[in-house]
Amino acid sequence: MSNSNGDRSIGQLFASIMEDISSLIRGEIALAKAEVRKSAQMAARGAGLIGGAIFLATLCFIFLLVALSYAIAGALNGRVWAGFLIVALLLLLITAIMGYFAKRHFDQVKGPERAQAQNEATLNTLRAMPDKFVDAFERAMPENKESPGSRS
Repeated sequence: MSNSNGDRSIGQLFASIMEDISSLIRGEIALAKAEVRKSAQMAARGAGLIGGAIFLATLCFIFLLVALSYAIAGALNGRVWAGFLIVALLLLLITAIMGYFAKRHFDQVKGPERAQAQNEATLNTLRAMPDKFVDAFERAMPENKESPGSRS
């Protein structure tokens, strides 16, 4: 016996609807997870670059302090400080470059925009469903043997 949509009971129709809604929600959750995972990866890269920039900024500060020490000593004896100052400026330049790339990575971090839009569309569809359920009930009721298209 074939079980087409016309031969299905109301319970079977509801079970089918609930299964479809459950499947839709699982798909939307999977989409949200994928989007959050990608954003988390971008945030992790940006955080790594910030960590590197902070490390180099700390080294730069140390070299600046050492250069200042040698500058004071060099004013009395020699010019050893110039080498330390050039190294410190080079580290400062690298720090700025890493900070720039870290900012670019953080700018690409987004929330699950597509999943939120899909959730809103699903909610709007589900809100419109009661009217369709009423129509289905009226057609399925045994005491209502009128033609499916006629309603009073």
